[in-house]
Amino acid sequence: MGLKERIGTGMFVALGIFWYLIAPESLDCTDMQTGETLEGCVSFFSPLMTYFCALPPLVLAVFIHTLSKGGESKPSLQHLAVDEQGRATMPEKKEARSQQETIEFSFRMAMNLGGFSFAGAYAFIFIVGLLAIPQLVLCGMMGSNCSDSDFLWIENSMDLGYTVMTVGFWVFLVSSVATFGIRNLNAEAGFSTSPALKKQQENVIIPCPSCEKRLRLPANYSGEIQCPNCKHVFSAG
Repeated sequence: MGLKERIGTGMFVALGIFWYLIAPESLDCTDMQTGETLEGCVSFFSPLMTYFCALPPLVLAVFIHTLSKGGESKPSLQHLAVDEQGRATMPEKKEARSQQETIEFSFRMAMNLGGFSFAGAYAFIFIVGLLAIPQLVLCGMMGSNCSDSDFLWIENSMDLGYTVMTVGFWVFLVSSVATFGIRNLNAEAGFSTSPALKKQQENVIIPCPSCEKRLRLPANYSGEIQCPNCKHVFSAG
């Protein structure tokens, strides 16, 4: 995903957070005659206002941002090793991922987990609400004998959903900010994970002219190479 797309989805998330904070404030439960706030009105309509009005834009923004980020591949930050004479040396084994790459990948996976947990918990609460409607109808309109314990599963399921949403959102937010910061640090250090540079960093496999050992090197590399097997030096590119 390019810089413009990242900024766009990030702004969408920021607007979703802003709307989530101000939307519940539009609820007016003031008694027209006394001017006092009706607590029953607030306790009943405030959760509905939050779930059906304030949360949907934020859930959608987080979900889109997570999908966009989750589709990115791991960045490649490895460099071609050279000997004392400046000639490229192909290692026997592939070098381990750099520390920057590992940290960024970990934060991106945490962001994916948090984002999908946040959106999934919202959907879970919606499903619980749908499943609770028949029971509420039976108990309220048809005169069935229902106690508070009959609705305990609904309350516990709702509490679980909101807990997962809260934890998931903060994991998503912290990981997103950390990923953005690491990307900037990598850019300042000369690293980049843009698609154009990734294409340049694709590897090719060529045989050593002397021992025919298969060697891997960047496709855009041009210069001398020393085979790690037979120490033969030859030119590539």
